[in-house]
Amino acid sequence: MSANQRTLFQSWGCSSKTSSNPRDQSKTSSKPSERRDSRSLWGETTAAAAAPDEDEDDDVMLVAVYEAERSLQAPPEPGFDPSAGRVWIYPTNYPVRDYQLRISEAALLRNTLVCLPTGLGKTFIASVLMYNYYRWFPAGKIVFMAPTKPLVAQQIQACYGVMGIPQEHMAELT
Repeated sequence: MSANQRTLFQSWGCSSKTSSNPRDQSKTSSKPSERRDSRSLWGETTAAAAAPDEDEDDDVMLVAVYEAERSLQAPPEPGFDPSAGRVWIYPTNYPVRDYQLRISEAALLRNTLVCLPTGLGKTFIASVLMYNYYRWFPAGKIVFMAPTKPLVAQQIQACYGVMGIPQEHMAELT
């Protein structure tokens, strides 16, 4: 390996141990003719080459896996309630329509624009989304914007009637 190359473990912040033994250094030579690889063409490792450093390699691998898993776990959002965020709630006190359930799930997990004809449940879907975000971010604010006062009043009623968000936690601004 040349001086400007790094192993996978070094790129994760772990340094692999290097040996001062000349036999081990020949394995990392940058010239292909001098490189001694312990793998055959088909990926099998020869027993003689794998045995001496197996425990050391296991330790490095454990550290690398730990670092990789730790980097994948994103820190929670500020104000997010992890216990409430493990599940999302969909009401069954109304007929369960499969398309509304799928749209609600998609909108909870991704940015979504819902375009449905009148009477197919946009208000219902919005109340499901607002209720779940209300639970997940208890100190947060949810803003629902509509072009007319009656539509805002309709959404407030749906959030209270369908999902049970307390009316004192909602306000209408004009």
